[in-house]
Amino acid sequence: MGFYKSLMVRLVIAGMCVMHSVGAVAQFHDMGRAHYRGKEYEKAIEYFQKAVENEERTVESTFWIGYAHQGAGNHGEAIKYFTETLNLDSIHESALYYRSLSYQKTGQFDLEANDLSDCVRLIPSNSFYVKELAWAYAQQGNYGRALKHYDTLIQMEPDFGGGYARRADMLRLLGEHDKVLEEYKRAIERDSTLYIAHAYIAQYTDNPSDPKAVEIAMHHANTAVRLQPDESLPYHIRSTILYSQGEYLRAFTDMDKCISIDPKNSLYYSNRAHYRTKMGQDEW
Repeated sequence: MGFYKSLMVRLVIAGMCVMHSVGAVAQFHDMGRAHYRGKEYEKAIEYFQKAVENEERTVESTFWIGYAHQGAGNHGEAIKYFTETLNLDSIHESALYYRSLSYQKTGQFDLEANDLSDCVRLIPSNSFYVKELAWAYAQQGNYGRALKHYDTLIQMEPDFGGGYARRADMLRLLGEHDKVLEEYKRAIERDSTLYIAHAYIAQYTDNPSDPKAVEIAMHHANTAVRLQPDESLPYHIRSTILYSQGEYLRAFTDMDKCISIDPKNSLYYSNRAHYRTKMGQDEW
């Protein structure tokens, strides 16, 4: 009986140790998340590392270390831990998505697109991942592939105005100008607050020899300025319409605004000098 009694004692002690370890891991996770929510990322990392040291399967703790590094802006370390997470669980959706964000932040757009492609393969019904993948391709300058995924996004979310606006952007960048205007119109039919759609409708509608077209173009240009007064594009497009109508002072004023918003854009200085010349003055 002594042997069995001793064995039972050892089993009870072992069970208590396991329970203690599980409880400790849960505590470390709670503390880590609390520090993460408070943006105390180094403290969060410290607690998640303690969790790793006290558990056998470290997938979630490893993920959270990467997540905390990402919160702190340490994208190299974040990528490292998200990759470790994926080595432990190759279909860890959150690790794939958040690693793609760190790839984006470090300008590794091809790797970002690879991870987002995996997210889409894992959950093909998730339109958010389709949208993110389309944008990743757009950032690479791969407008054809981006267009394909915006087509898919529109099929999934036919009432999402942003999808039409982005599809119009890709068509414009691909030089398919005959299709652009209708796409931007579809965008504002679904979401009238899309300033970029209004701005490009103004540009594509403008016809200096057609007063009605000019009126429509100015309406959309003014709407774009009202919706997004801190972006230079609406002022730039409105200034070109005003210039085509001989309203050089108003065009000049809008170009001045463009420069105040985006002082590194050399085109704006060139246009302003031209407008000033048209007003019979020299650029200072």
